[in-house]
Amino acid sequence: MRLNAFGKTALLLWFSAAVLAGAAAEAATVFTLGRSVSPAGAYVPGGTLDVTVRLELQTDGTPTALGLEETIPEGWTYQGRVSGPALIVEPGAGSGGLLEFAWFPLPAFPVEFTYRLAVPASSTATRVLWGEGLLRILNGGEVRTPAALTIVPGPAGGGVHSADTNMNSRVDLGELLRIIQFYNSGGYGCAPPESPTEDGYLPGLSALTVCAPHAGDYNPPDWRFSLSEMLRLIQFYNSGAYHECPGQGTEDGYCAGLP
Repeated sequence: MRLNAFGKTALLLWFSAAVLAGAAAEAATVFTLGRSVSPAGAYVPGGTLDVTVRLELQTDGTPTALGLEETIPEGWTYQGRVSGPALIVEPGAGSGGLLEFAWFPLPAFPVEFTYRLAVPASSTATRVLWGEGLLRILNGGEVRTPAALTIVPGPAGGGVHSADTNMNSRVDLGELLRIIQFYNSGGYGCAPPESPTEDGYLPGLSALTVCAPHAGDYNPPDWRFSLSEMLRLIQFYNSGAYHECPGQGTEDGYCAGLP
């Protein structure tokens, strides 16, 4: 069958309307995942860590199913749900790696719940908690929302800088060379859970920017190290030590030298 000019125009208009309608339907759903930990932004080696997850939804459709996947660091284990709506799918105590959660019946949004992790005493470096919310909409496909949360060792952050992966209150030569690597690579991104690194990051321009930026990337945090930011870490190296000094007006919240 061949279409005349009128038929071709009508078909084009129908196709354009269908594309626009599909885009509008997709844009009508905003699904977000937020997370926080207690102590704030930190973990205690050998202790426990409470992770609070918040799933928010704005949609013109009807949500019909909700789940969550969390990938925790190697050696860490799930201890149980602390608070929030009851789950129909929940990891068993002592589970590690990929944790899967699902709710039934569907709770009201926003959905907020807290679960507890046990942290091994051998964990002494920056770690990343990876997560992805899973949502099903009536007569629609699956919607996913990824997020990552970077945490450092020590109570309430312990003043540990992201560059200080061995937690000795110094920027050692190997740690400084890591920053120079980021600078020379033109950018950096989040290391995926299947390929963890000593600081939770990978050199090079990366699409993975869902974790917190490196503490050395602060002016502004833009997933690359400027010359000024690299020189700040060289200053810490040459000073032999650094310490956290909130409230003293430094550009990054740290001071060179011993406190």
